[in-house]
Amino acid sequence: ISSQAAARSIYGCWTCRVRKKKCDENRPVCSTCVSLKITCYGYCDKPVWMDNGPLQREQASKIKRILSQNNSKQRKERIHNLVTTESSSNNRHWGNDIFVNNHLSSRHDSMPSSVSGGFQDLEATLTRIPNTSTVQKDDGQSACGTSQNEMHLEAIGVSAADLLGSDPPTHAQGLSANEVVKEYPMFPAYLGQSVPGGGIDDDLFMHYLDEVFYVQYPFYNSHCKQSRGWLYSVLKRARSVYYATLALSERHIQSTAESVVLPTLSKKSNYHALASREMELSTREASWSGTACQDRSVEGITCILQLLFFELFAGGTGNWRPLLLTAANLILPHIQARMKSIGPSLTAPDLGTQLPHKRCAYFADDIGTKVLLGSFISFDIIACASTRSPPSLDLDYKHILEVFGIDLGSLFGCANRVMSLIFEIVLLDNWKRDIEKIRQLSVVELVKRGTTIEERLQQEIRYLEDRNSLGSNQELSGSTLSTSQAEITNIFALSALTYLHVVVSGAYPELPEIAESVSKTITALKGLTNPRLLRNLIWPFCVSGCLALEGQQSFFRDLVSKAEIVPSTIGTGLQAYRIIEECWEMRKSCSYNCDWVFIMNKLGCNVLLL
Repeated sequence: ISSQAAARSIYGCWTCRVRKKKCDENRPVCSTCVSLKITCYGYCDKPVWMDNGPLQREQASKIKRILSQNNSKQRKERIHNLVTTESSSNNRHWGNDIFVNNHLSSRHDSMPSSVSGGFQDLEATLTRIPNTSTVQKDDGQSACGTSQNEMHLEAIGVSAADLLGSDPPTHAQGLSANEVVKEYPMFPAYLGQSVPGGGIDDDLFMHYLDEVFYVQYPFYNSHCKQSRGWLYSVLKRARSVYYATLALSERHIQSTAESVVLPTLSKKSNYHALASREMELSTREASWSGTACQDRSVEGITCILQLLFFELFAGGTGNWRPLLLTAANLILPHIQARMKSIGPSLTAPDLGTQLPHKRCAYFADDIGTKVLLGSFISFDIIACASTRSPPSLDLDYKHILEVFGIDLGSLFGCANRVMSLIFEIVLLDNWKRDIEKIRQLSVVELVKRGTTIEERLQQEIRYLEDRNSLGSNQELSGSTLSTSQAEITNIFALSALTYLHVVVSGAYPELPEIAESVSKTITALKGLTNPRLLRNLIWPFCVSGCLALEGQQSFFRDLVSKAEIVPSTIGTGLQAYRIIEECWEMRKSCSYNCDWVFIMNKLGCNVLLL
């Protein structure tokens, strides 16, 4: 019998027994349950749900959810109390730039002086500080080692099981922090320095794990239990990612907290600046060779993705494009390095055409790679479709998705095949623009290419409509979609059809093909099981709204209200709605080929419609 098992009494309360925790056997209710603010089921007759089967597992999950909700509520209260208390104290005087520079100087002194191509112009962008805040940390914290780091994460309640998904027993139950890292060796032990912590950092960190992560990836556990062990590993070791995560968590709280907290909280920290400068140092190290280069690229990619989400949370109008280009510089060598480990070296063009499908199994369990690459590909495709600009990398994303076994539907809701078709429209759009510049555009060739894409889109739409009419989970386009995912994918496909017609024929709402696709999109939007899903449909909403006829405009106005998109809502929903309204107004005064990009240029901003 293990010491842990021996410590548990068979006479403990039923709540502690179903939780498999030690009980102090205090009567009538145990102190553990009281302190955790959960129901103590006492010591009397055995409850019906203690069946050593499904009812018991369900009850254990229910109690765990209640505990998670209680902890989340308490963390928010602690954040409120901390920022209120510390704002009234005059004993702390930290300077932003002085702290950040001193905090990083020890690392900077040991950096290689060489800087690889593509990173020289990063400093101006990445040192941008979003607010004039101060930092609640001291340099002494940066000296702690990995073992202290593990102890810190576990002390604030971050166990391996917490990060392995919503139902820990389904995954590697009982793994220690080191065992989790061994299971996810993508991030090596020497990557970056150990992360500091304490005070408000801990609450922001846990707020991210409990809430913000699932705002980023709302479909992460949609049809399979996907582990978050890779996230534990990189957050545990990479300072840049840790600070970017705290910045993201803080931004989320700023959007949802009471107004009285906002000015105080915004002055407490400068996590964004710390993350940006840490990431800048990491990208400078990208000139390292071999494994070190690959490992640094992983840290940089993850940090950049968090900073991209930060820009999204702030409205999607900031400097997201340089971040995306920087990520592209790191993504390509990372893909090449991953492929080298199992086969001959592939050049960039080869990645789009010669990746053998038999390699898919190699990446089956590499969830971290799937999330990183899947996120980047989604960001890049939507960025291109949002601004009608060229992709960041000259790669065939469809083949990358297939080879690495990436399911975009389990990240953002839209299935791979529709996202791949949107990418093909992006390529067609840019081909047309390039060929027009040299006055060699063949309308026949343009229509031929457009028709090929349209036929495949229509096929996907028929599949999706059949699936939605059945109202059941079935195999579709190679992946099982939930009801919400199927609805989202269908609306993306219909809006992609509108985008295709704009590329081929121009942005004229009266064109029969555009009027038809917009009308079908409106019908699909009306059929959403939850209007709040519009928050995951910003690009389709903007494209279809801009091409809506006058009689359809009131629907889009009402849709924003039903989706509860307000100024405090995180994301780019209100920016998209502003573009739509401007497009409608512009169309009244001129007959110009007016689309969403025309309005962005008029307003002087590029909005990432994700």
